Amino acid sequence: MKKYKIQVLIGFSLFVFGSVKAQKADQFLSLDMSSGLHSMQYSLQNGKAKRQFGYGFHLSYSYFFNSHWGVQTGIGMQKCRTEATLNYQSSTSEIDSDGDSYEFRNRFDNWQEKQDVFFVDIPLSLQYQKMLGKKFGILAGLGAQISIPAQATYETTGGEMVTTAYYSQWNVELYDLPQHGLGSITTKYKGDISLNPSYSAIAELDGFYQVSEKIDVYAGCYCNYGFNNLISPEKKIIYQPDGVYNGILASDQVSKVNLLAFGLKVGVRFRINKVRRRISKKTGSMNEVQTAEYSGSLLPAGSVKEELGIESAKTGSMNEVQTTEHSGSLLPADSVKEELDIEPAKSEIKTSVNKEETPIEKARQISDSMNLEFSFNSIELIKEQDSNFQILSNLLKENQEIQLQIIGHTCNIADYETNMIVGLKRAEYVKSKLIELGVPPFQMEIESRGLNEPLFENTSEENRVKNRRVEIKVISK
Repeated sequence: MKKYKIQVLIGFSLFVFGSVKAQKADQFLSLDMSSGLHSMQYSLQNGKAKRQFGYGFHLSYSYFFNSHWGVQTGIGMQKCRTEATLNYQSSTSEIDSDGDSYEFRNRFDNWQEKQDVFFVDIPLSLQYQKMLGKKFGILAGLGAQISIPAQATYETTGGEMVTTAYYSQWNVELYDLPQHGLGSITTKYKGDISLNPSYSAIAELDGFYQVSEKIDVYAGCYCNYGFNNLISPEKKIIYQPDGVYNGILASDQVSKVNLLAFGLKVGVRFRINKVRRRISKKTGSMNEVQTAEYSGSLLPAGSVKEELGIESAKTGSMNEVQTTEHSGSLLPADSVKEELDIEPAKSEIKTSVNKEETPIEKARQISDSMNLEFSFNSIELIKEQDSNFQILSNLLKENQEIQLQIIGHTCNIADYETNMIVGLKRAEYVKSKLIELGVPPFQMEIESRGLNEPLFENTSEENRVKNRRVEIKVISK
């Protein structure tokens, strides 16, 4: 049954690892090192068990469903150590080679034994992360773990063991017969320990710092508590009359052993998600669809500038971007196809203008208050700005010396060239809205900076939404 549980959890962990790897979300590979009290926890009937320091290393894979919640699995190892000191006397009834019964007595004086175990860990946990600043955040995890003993040994390190044979029928106690295993024993014993896998609850709390868009470093604390008994119910005496030493954990001095580990950890995690997008390319009369991978890294900076006169507003999602001439060069007719996961909310930001300000100052106040964020791969505003567009257009029509620089931006999904086109289309859309309201085209210049100037690092969907924007800069002739 226990082997079955191990196989089920291992299989489930591998399934999670393999099945989510290709999904569209933030994914991380993490490598950490931990140190603290790692031990097998138990109580001795006639002695004391002391927990010792241990360590661990883990390689983990994390998949986040959204900017906060995700799952983690992986593989690792940890070393646990416990030291036991025994002071007691035992006796068992035995029969000697002549058929006479006697009492085998064994006295332990400050007898010391250490137990070392290496476990292979397979965790599965639910994770939560939250940014507390531009680069700092917290990461918490809660889940379960199987720890499989790969190597478990004991070694005696000190003390004295005295063995005697008492024949009650003659009231004689024999001592100092080493050929029969009787006398003072200080021999050092080593051997293997038979242990069951540990089924544990695990928890961690870390703080992390974003070194770059691809790398985070983190540090925090952890706890691992095993629920099941690691030893079998079969009990033996610690030292047999035939000279066999069985160890403390195999004796009746210990009834239950469970795994306990807690301490501090440090690590580094690497963002590995590659988001797949479908890109349509039209060549002549043929429509060729190719699949490409994008790692989310930034490409060299650049911008596309153009003044356009647009008579009607463009709305909806851009399923196809046609080839357009900009400053003597042609941009490819690429488009990005994806289902939108952001529902546009209709709300407006009402702006009050101080009448004592100059027209340029008024225009800057209005443009600064406009939150022009866009849905993914779309020129559809998340928040409608009709009243602000109306106020700004009235001001521009009355003060034609005011010039606007309209700059389109994107997140880092898709390639550099496609993002330049998407950014330009968003700038065109804002310009067309103002033209519809009567603003002369010569008062506006549009530009795309694509993915080159994000407001926030593209480490979560929340940040990417804020980077899909249009900025309006007010200048004068």
